[in-house]
Amino acid sequence: PQAMGAYRSLHRFVVRAQRASLAVGALWARLHRRSDVSDLSNAQAWHALRLHVHDVSAFVRSIEAHCVAGVCRSCWHELRERVAAAGSAAELRAAHNDYLADATRQCFLHPAGAPTAAVVSAVFGVVAALHRDVAAAPAWRASLATSKERFRQLTHALETSEPGLVSGE
Repeated sequence: PQAMGAYRSLHRFVVRAQRASLAVGALWARLHRRSDVSDLSNAQAWHALRLHVHDVSAFVRSIEAHCVAGVCRSCWHELRERVAAAGSAAELRAAHNDYLADATRQCFLHPAGAPTAAVVSAVFGVVAALHRDVAAAPAWRASLATSKERFRQLTHALETSEPGLVSGE
């Protein structure tokens, strides 16, 4: 039962990250298809939007890379090695439990990581809102400044609590 809860949390996190990644991809596709930059103010607004989408995209890729590198590669390889070396069912259970503990730690799904997980989820929410607003055509102009400011605040909070996570160090 405890393992199922950990897997459920991990899968939810991965799905949220994938949804954010898909939203960013859809934003890029929309930005490259649209060409209503007939005047200078439109061109400047589109440029500002593209810069913001670039920043958001870099963040989402950073989180995905952190989790894939941490969970899918290092934790998984360690689990495989420990399972291969296990001599009893108890050692298998211990290896599996350690894997889940490491995976949830890497994805900030443990009690001490809750503040970081909340910020990451909030950024994923910013991405979803931006995607929704850009799809609503003219409405995105009004929300761009809010989205940029909220993203700036959240990434600053993350850089403070988890140095190197956003910058990829």
